[in-house]
Amino acid sequence: MNKYKNNLMFYLSLICAIWFALVGMVWTFWIPLFIGYPFGFLSYYLWKKLDKKEQDRKRNKIIPIVLKIGFVLSLISLIGLLLFDK
Repeated sequence: MNKYKNNLMFYLSLICAIWFALVGMVWTFWIPLFIGYPFGFLSYYLWKKLDKKEQDRKRNKIIPIVLKIGFVLSLISLIGLLLFDK
């Protein structure tokens, strides 16, 4: 892949990962299932499509970290909502 395509896929993946992390915490009317999680899957797919040597670069290690943080925050938010909702 050329450098332009790798940069484009990196930035799209990063934007989708950040969107997933932010929207994943808002469990009003199951919004994350329809608005957040598809962007998380898209971000993961774009990250996996990067070249293997490109995935090992330091900047590309942030994408799975943001996805993991978003997923954990989403689960914590959902569990808190289910346990403490009256």
